[in-house]
Amino acid sequence: MSTYKRILIVSNECFSSSSSNGRTLMNFFKDYDKESIAQFFLHGTPDQNICSNYFQVTDTDAKNAFLGRKIDKKKKVVSKHSNNKVIRNCRNLLIRDIVWRSYRWWSKELDTFISTFNPECILLQAGDSPFMFHITRKISKRYSIPIIIYNSESYVLKEKLYSRVKKNSFFHKLLQYELKGQYKAIMKKASYCIYSTEALEQDYQIKYPHPGKSKSLYVSSSLKPAVVCDKKENDQFHILYCGNLGVGRAEIIVKMANVFNEINKNIKFIICGSFPTDDDLKKASSIPCVDYRGRVSYQEALELMSCCDLLVHCENTNRVDNLYYAFSTKIADCLALGKPFLVYASEKYPFVQYLHNNKAAYIAQTTEELNEIINQMLIDNDFKNKYINNAILLAKKNHNIEKNSELMKNIIEFVVKQ
Repeated sequence: MSTYKRILIVSNECFSSSSSNGRTLMNFFKDYDKESIAQFFLHGTPDQNICSNYFQVTDTDAKNAFLGRKIDKKKKVVSKHSNNKVIRNCRNLLIRDIVWRSYRWWSKELDTFISTFNPECILLQAGDSPFMFHITRKISKRYSIPIIIYNSESYVLKEKLYSRVKKNSFFHKLLQYELKGQYKAIMKKASYCIYSTEALEQDYQIKYPHPGKSKSLYVSSSLKPAVVCDKKENDQFHILYCGNLGVGRAEIIVKMANVFNEINKNIKFIICGSFPTDDDLKKASSIPCVDYRGRVSYQEALELMSCCDLLVHCENTNRVDNLYYAFSTKIADCLALGKPFLVYASEKYPFVQYLHNNKAAYIAQTTEELNEIINQMLIDNDFKNKYINNAILLAKKNHNIEKNSELMKNIIEFVVKQ
């Protein structure tokens, strides 16, 4: 018999290496007994052998049930609608919330799935959907099990949920009211809260006090330090950005590419990801140093990261209010890999302060600083490599997959035994 506590995970995304949320969850349960994990999720297709028990209900399933259409109520891992997502504006998200909270999609098969697994605890990956908090409370009450909340977002702390909405619009205010109401309700029932960064934990503790019932668990990485080669003056210098190009990053990537192109003809800037608009793609592709690869798998990204000379990450200063607590899963991989790492972003972001305080990455806030750092790297290998040891030590301290998965196991055991 397994000594692991049986945990039911409720999340938008399933365990998967192809999405950041799925990968974050996956890494927390790396060494957990897969028979002691069950997952109720909405989107994606599981591609990792982390869990043996899945139940998926998609937005399309919930909509069809709401409209009285017949749906497949059998337990399923993959739905033909698994990647169909709602267009994200406040009006649509409110309608979505009504559809889900009608519970017409709830089935005897789901009850059987949960009761057969017989969970001892429930973990919610929190987001911007009020109904997910409601579902979690419903399951917790029905099966008399405690709740753990994993929080990597700050939706209930924001004045504006999304950057493009009008703060005082009727639908935005109503969605915000519903979200905060559901969050307050679940916090009354929650036994423990886990946060993706210490800055996020501190601010949640101020707004929703729960002393002694929380911990920060940074995103984890399983990567080991790669070989770092010294460069000669005329060698080609490979710089890599791999990740999300939305949320204002495309504009910064183009700006960085122009700086690299002006510095040295031997720089190749490899960009992996999907540009949000054709215009963004056209601007980037027109810069001679750019080598655009499009979207790549996580495994392909890791291969590129291991071979490049410099890893870069960026955030747009104009998005600080909306992305203040952002902490990309890629940051943990960059630190663990032990490659020279440069971040182009404002020090207003807590993650930038975190890297700066630990001397784990180069920080550039202006094109002038970026230019100076790259020029120095091209002629001075010691300068290029000087933060590598600090990055590896920081990864071992806060982003180690074995350590963090053990901490997650201990939290679950603590909550169940209360």
